[in-house]
Amino acid sequence: MRKLAAVTLAFWLTLGADVRGAQPLPEAAKPSADPALAKAVGADERGMRGYVLVILKTGPHRVPAGPERDAMFAGHFANMTKLSAQGKLALAGPFDGADGWRGLFVFAVTDIEEARQLVATDPVVAKGEMVAEFHKYYGSAALMLVPDLHEKVVRGQSPASPQTKTAMTHLAKGTFTVKLEPLAFEGQPESSKLGRMSIDKIFSGDLVATTTGQMLSAGSETKGSAGYVAIERVEGVLDGRKGSFVLQHTGSLNRGTPSLAVSVVPDSGTGELTGLAGELKIIIAEGKHSYELRYVLP
Repeated sequence: MRKLAAVTLAFWLTLGADVRGAQPLPEAAKPSADPALAKAVGADERGMRGYVLVILKTGPHRVPAGPERDAMFAGHFANMTKLSAQGKLALAGPFDGADGWRGLFVFAVTDIEEARQLVATDPVVAKGEMVAEFHKYYGSAALMLVPDLHEKVVRGQSPASPQTKTAMTHLAKGTFTVKLEPLAFEGQPESSKLGRMSIDKIFSGDLVATTTGQMLSAGSETKGSAGYVAIERVEGVLDGRKGSFVLQHTGSLNRGTPSLAVSVVPDSGTGELTGLAGELKIIIAEGKHSYELRYVLP
């Protein structure tokens, strides 16, 4: 508990808060709310949002000094850079190593299982150098601004340099309708449990677009187990920017437990969406489909 309290304190210090009982700002000095910024960082009405806090601790296998250890940590830092650019990693840093505490991640996701999948891509975890402990955390949405602000205080780098500036993560929300039509799956008997379907969607909200694509699916003899992959081309307007991009789906159902990842195919953006990167979350509730597209643009 003492460690978690220290982490919470560090978060407030990161945001520039005075934790020593500072008085409220005079009314005239209080900054006005920025609805567009609040939306971009996923803030609720309190200016807060959900995260997953990950504590990294010493694992069962210490990789010995040498090329393998050097490559492992190079991959560790490269993975953090990638996740930050994708808008998934809001904050990261090392501890002093006391009691086996090595470092922390704050992921801009609310689902612990999704955070587990993100951590699993890190070489220090994959090799057993560190193990991860997961906690849901509710904190200021301003943490989402830390990666961009960090680049502006790195010594020896220009904040205006395109090589060092981190793009801000945006969040687009809305609803969509979907129409699926079965297509022939050449070379496969009907008993194969393999399927092929066309996809047509209409998006509304922050993304106003239509999509066309195809899906391949596979069933199994076990109830509640299946899988699918899909590619769909999206054409329309995203937060006022016109263009197109391609979404890639990978989904599975493991005895009733679903898993789905939908991401923008790298370098598939065209027009004003050139350079688009991001991930799409599909939400199905009460028979209706909605989406959350977290994305970055250069």
